Amino acid sequence: RRRLVRDRVPARLGRGVREAGPSGCPHSGAKTCTISVTQDADAYQLMITDDGNGTTDHAPGNGYSSMNGRMATVGGSVTYTSTPTGGHRITAIAPVS
Repeated sequence: RRRLVRDRVPARLGRGVREAGPSGCPHSGAKTCTISVTQDADAYQLMITDDGNGTTDHAPGNGYSSMNGRMATVGGSVTYTSTPTGGHRITAIAPVS
């Protein structure tokens, strides 16, 4: 069972990229969107940052709610923040095992 959960994490992160990149970045008016995926001994981290119109209202829509649900199934979490330069940042973190 543990192996099955671990193997689902990269797929969940990939779905996050497909949701947040193409749908989130254009809605924010972004001209650029940077996506990074890292892994250390404990966790995977997906970070999507754009240069669009940041917001102080981080009420998730359908895409963000889906990301939250996917990350929850593998013990992960998602945060939504504005960047210091006014863009938007989505960070998803999920345990390796």
